[in-house]
Amino acid sequence: MRLIDFLQVSKDLTGQTQFYLKQESQLLPLTKLSLTSTHCFLYSGTTPLTKDKIFNIIARTKNKQIKLKIIIDNHEFPVYGLQIIVDKKIAILM
Repeated sequence: MRLIDFLQVSKDLTGQTQFYLKQESQLLPLTKLSLTSTHCFLYSGTTPLTKDKIFNIIARTKNKQIKLKIIIDNHEFPVYGLQIIVDKKIAILM
């Protein structure tokens, strides 16, 4: 998934929607974004970022065509999609 695709899919979510990463059957909070010229790296931690925080961080980059990558235990995984659970206000990158 490219950053532009992520922005398009998640633009209509509420600002307080929390983001998680899916590793097999486990949900991990998305807590950090790292932007480079070629990738947007997503890291897990303890407190999930909200849509508002993510969009504020991403607003700093000009190149929205970069690819999203999930980093777990120093391993890179591509992002293929986004699952939205509206009633719980969460979005899951997988």
